[in-house]
Amino acid sequence: MYMEPKFNPDTRQAAQERLEEKKRSRDSVARGESERGRWTIYDESLSGFGRDFFQLSRKTRLFRGELRTSSFIQRYIESTLDPDGARKGTLVGVEFGGPGSQLFRGFAQNFFQETFGICLNDERGENLKELDEKFHHRVIAGDIWDSKLYRELTQKLEGKKVYLIISRIMGPLAEMNTNPYLWSWIGEKWYELLNTNGLLLAQYVKPGSGYTSRNQQDMRDRKIKAFIEPWIEMLQTEYPALEAMRNGTAFRLHKTEAAPEKLPLLSGV
Repeated sequence: MYMEPKFNPDTRQAAQERLEEKKRSRDSVARGESERGRWTIYDESLSGFGRDFFQLSRKTRLFRGELRTSSFIQRYIESTLDPDGARKGTLVGVEFGGPGSQLFRGFAQNFFQETFGICLNDERGENLKELDEKFHHRVIAGDIWDSKLYRELTQKLEGKKVYLIISRIMGPLAEMNTNPYLWSWIGEKWYELLNTNGLLLAQYVKPGSGYTSRNQQDMRDRKIKAFIEPWIEMLQTEYPALEAMRNGTAFRLHKTEAAPEKLPLLSGV
C-alpha cells in the first residue's frame, strides 16, 4: 500500500535533528575538516560491501564455493544486472554516502559505462582523480538529503537510469529505523533513479552497531520490527515482482520488469 508521508511531533523532532546533523556536517566540511577522518571506514572496497550484503541473494547456492565475499558480491551483481552479457559497458552505478572509487574498481573491467560516488566532500588527490577518470568514475560532493544533489546527478546522467544503487549506514540512513518518513523521501528518489532490472542494496543497521548493552540491542531490534521487518514482509507478500529481501542489517530490492512504478511504502506507521 502506498503511503503519503505525514508528520507528527515525533517525526518533526527527528527531521529537525537530521537538519541539525546536516548543518554540523556541512560546517565541518566548510572548516576544512576531513570527511575521511569522521568515519571508521571511508572509500570501502567491494569486499567490505560483500560482507554486509553477502546473504541478500537467492543465488547463494550457485556461489557456495566462493571464499571471498568480494568475488561473491561481484558475481551476484554482475549476473543479475547482465545475465547474458548484452548490457556490459552500458550500465550505471551509484554509491550514496561514499566516494565509490574502491567499490566500483572491484567489478569486471568496463562492466559499467560510468559510475558515481556521492559524499559530502571530494577528498581525492590528483592521482586518484586521474585514475577514476580512466575508469569513468565521478564523485559528486553533496548531501544525499538535499534535492539540489539529485538535480545535479540527474543532469550528469543525461537521461540514463541507474542499474546499481548501493549505500551503507555509516550515517546516511541512521534515522530510517526511527522515522520511516525519512526513508519514504530518500527511498522514492533512489527508486525513481533505478532502471528496470536494477538493484538497490541499502544497509540500515551497522553490523555490531556499537551497542554495548542488551537493552540497546533490544531497542535496535524493536525499531527494526516496527518498520523494516513489516515493510519487507509487505513487499514480499503484495509486490513479489520487486524481489525484496533483508538480513539483520541490510535489504535488497530488485526492480524487475513487473515491479511497481513507485516505491510501495507502509501505511499507518
